[in-house]
Amino acid sequence: MRTKIVSLLAILCTSIVMNAQINVGDAETPTLMNKGGSFEKDDVEVFKTTTTVCFLQNKDKLKIADYQIAASQVWSFNKIEFVTINDLPKYEGKPGYSFITITGVVDDKGNASSTATFYLKLWYPYEKKNGKMDEKIIARVDLYLDPGSTGEIMYGRLKKDEKAAYMVSDQATYYNLSPGFMKCYLSVINKYLSDKKKRYRFAEEEDKMLLKKLETDTLFLPDYIKFGNGMASGKMRDEKKLLEKYEYKYSFITNDALSQKILSAQKNTFVFSYIYFSSQKFYTIYEAQKGTVVYSAYESMSMNGLNDGDFKKLSKNIK
Repeated sequence: MRTKIVSLLAILCTSIVMNAQINVGDAETPTLMNKGGSFEKDDVEVFKTTTTVCFLQNKDKLKIADYQIAASQVWSFNKIEFVTINDLPKYEGKPGYSFITITGVVDDKGNASSTATFYLKLWYPYEKKNGKMDEKIIARVDLYLDPGSTGEIMYGRLKKDEKAAYMVSDQATYYNLSPGFMKCYLSVINKYLSDKKKRYRFAEEEDKMLLKKLETDTLFLPDYIKFGNGMASGKMRDEKKLLEKYEYKYSFITNDALSQKILSAQKNTFVFSYIYFSSQKFYTIYEAQKGTVVYSAYESMSMNGLNDGDFKKLSKNIK
């Protein structure tokens, strides 16, 4: 049975419920009803026998070695390798593989009420009882696409297949996709799969012991969180106003520098990740050495995105 890797260039047209960041379960669109999905008896065991291939954008070819290092530090569930989209034909029709691909969901109403979300999807192909091929979803990680690309996909004149191609093209910039952040995502997924548990992506977490370390440790923030929300790209926020209610040490650094800091962490190192789309925000603090979640919060109706109130709340939780 020939396997087609359709998810890489797939765009779904449907309505979006709520979205956070990491989901471990078989629901591609986790909702309050399905709680992120579950697994059939042998789903995870079948996945464990596969080699997972992660398709990166072509512009990330020079980062493949760093992605492989990231996985080597936290991933033990099965063999994993990183390639670019140009390598897609090599895996068409070959059994024994699972995939990590970039995809998206767009609810195109033709006006400002349209919504969209973009994500990494971990899945493997399987044959249904009727002989047709389908995808078994293992996990999903939401991505923060740059406002310019989001606007082009949602409000531009692109056709459906053109929107899908745009998502994986070098034109698209995913703020929270880097070797360092990938280490954190794989660490969380690896833990839940190894423990035979699912993770609902609306779950808010807090490791009180690690979080308290931020009373003295520095919180490292990616500089992309200073960009304003909405479709107007390039507008920068005043970092002092954004962090004025955060009572502890912090440092803004570039995405590349943050990624290297995560990969080279030899002690507790705390990094911040933020996603905003369709009036929804999700932010997480990871401990970079092990890639574990220290703190996560989600808000479904956030017209202004990340703000000083979020850091005030974070400060209170650190105390």
